[in-house]
Amino acid sequence: METVSRYVYPVDLTSEIKIIDEICRKMKFSKAEAIREALSHYYEYVRGIKVIEIRTPNSKDAEKEILSYLKSHKKAFTSQIADELQLDLLQVNGILVKLAEEGKVK
Repeated sequence: METVSRYVYPVDLTSEIKIIDEICRKMKFSKAEAIREALSHYYEYVRGIKVIEIRTPNSKDAEKEILSYLKSHKKAFTSQIADELQLDLLQVNGILVKLAEEGKVK
C-alpha cells in the first residue's frame, strides 16, 4: 500500500468567502479546486519574475561601473544598465544625463 503525503494549511478565508463562492459557481470548481487553480495561476505569474537587490554605491563608483558596462555593450537601455548592475534606475539616469552632458556617452 502506497503512503500519500498531504499538506493541509489552516487558513481563515472568512473575508473572501463571497469571492470564492463566485469563482466556484462561475468556474464550476470545488473550493479546493479553486484554491489550487489560483495557486497554480499565481505561480505561473511569479515564475518569470526576477528579483533584483538594489545596491547603493556612491556616484563616482556607480559612474565607473556604468562606463565599464557601456564599453562592453554598444547600446543599452537605462533600465537594462540599472537591472544588470543592480543600481537604482534614477541614479543611473542621472549619471547618464551627466555623462551625456560631458560628451562621454551618446
